[in-house]
Amino acid sequence: MSDEAAAVAPRRPDTHSREHAIALTFVTLAEALVDDYDVVDLLDRLVHGCVDLLGASAAGLLLSDQHENLAVMASSSEESRLLEICQLQSEKVPASIAYVPGPR
Repeated sequence: MSDEAAAVAPRRPDTHSREHAIALTFVTLAEALVDDYDVVDLLDRLVHGCVDLLGASAAGLLLSDQHENLAVMASSSEESRLLEICQLQSEKVPASIAYVPGPR
């Protein structure tokens, strides 16, 4: 293939490296599940793994309690954590709109 053709040809994703990255993420998460694992550390690893795998600029993890109140459990950066906390105070934000309570 000529240099010009290579420059305009669409790049195919490198599935081998993506599969490898996914496998490494699962290994990292599994390593956190030892006898005395720290839930906060596990959730932090999960959020950062999502950012790395998905190419996102930031990510956060919200969980609901028994009263269906959402709370920030992990965040990839301090900025995204503060943004999520501020957004939770409003009811018309993506997190609140996307949340669907499970069966009781």
